[in-house]
Amino acid sequence: MTDIYIAGAAMTVFGRHWDRSLGDLSREALEGALKDAAGQVSDIGVAYYSGMTNGPLQGQHAIPGQVVLSKLGIDSIGKPDTRRASLSFNVDSGVQITRSFDVQGRYTRGTTDQDFRGSGQSRTLAVTWPDLQAKWDGLGNFRPLKPILTNGSVNMNYKATHAESGVKGQAPVSTSDALVLSPAVDMTWKNQMQTTLSVSYSSSSNDTRGSKSETNSEGVSLDLKRDFRGGGGIGFLGKSMSWNNDLETSLSLTYSRAGGQRTVLGGFAEPIPSSSSWRVFPTARYAFTKNVNGSAFIDYSRQYTEATKQTTTTVRVGVTAVVTF
Repeated sequence: MTDIYIAGAAMTVFGRHWDRSLGDLSREALEGALKDAAGQVSDIGVAYYSGMTNGPLQGQHAIPGQVVLSKLGIDSIGKPDTRRASLSFNVDSGVQITRSFDVQGRYTRGTTDQDFRGSGQSRTLAVTWPDLQAKWDGLGNFRPLKPILTNGSVNMNYKATHAESGVKGQAPVSTSDALVLSPAVDMTWKNQMQTTLSVSYSSSSNDTRGSKSETNSEGVSLDLKRDFRGGGGIGFLGKSMSWNNDLETSLSLTYSRAGGQRTVLGGFAEPIPSSSSWRVFPTARYAFTKNVNGSAFIDYSRQYTEATKQTTTTVRVGVTAVVTF
């Protein structure tokens, strides 16, 4: 704890001063306190001002202290309330292990020191490592899948972050850790259908003065996309008309779940209510010609919240037709 001393004090003579302004009264008290402390205006680090009559006497309700002190020659105070210094850096590297397999990584570290009115320094530290991305483009050349795939890839992302804060030079008051893992598979089939299967998992924990919380979530999604191309034409009385048909279809299926637990001082633990949701989202877009096209979608989602035992179902339907003349 920082020791605090009263170095000087002064006040105006108690009474009714009808012929004096607030600035004049403030000057008398300020100069008396500085004289008592054997100091000067430049020694002031922080100035506080309060009063009950600023509104009716000055018409000033927002910044009465700044108005009064500015008349005493204190337009600003040299020492800032907060001093902050930050340093961060990251290192990136990558390696291509084979023609179709490469790995990239990143290390990130950031430190922030803060000093509030000389009362002591606090430090915040955040480190992200490992932060890795791996990709293999050889799925289409994998012999069992080669007859049915045109190309495909496998992607993997892994990221861990640690953060802590507290008084500089002492054990941290609060620590937190986060982890994200998200593999995905992209495939293009011989029939031109595109498929993406992705899985995600994330977890986070926080410990502040013995109170802990842990949360985690997982999800899986499947995206399908297929384009159809065609065309045709007709003739009538020597005239011909042709058109191109473009139909783009997609289907997205998603499921996710989240939950966790918290622990307070004394070791009492309780679960964090979980929630789960899944979504079905088919869309179609059709272009008959450059001047005639349209789209349609159906969005169906369902979410269950354990805390309220409530299930919410949402259905959206949309149809759009565009004709350009």
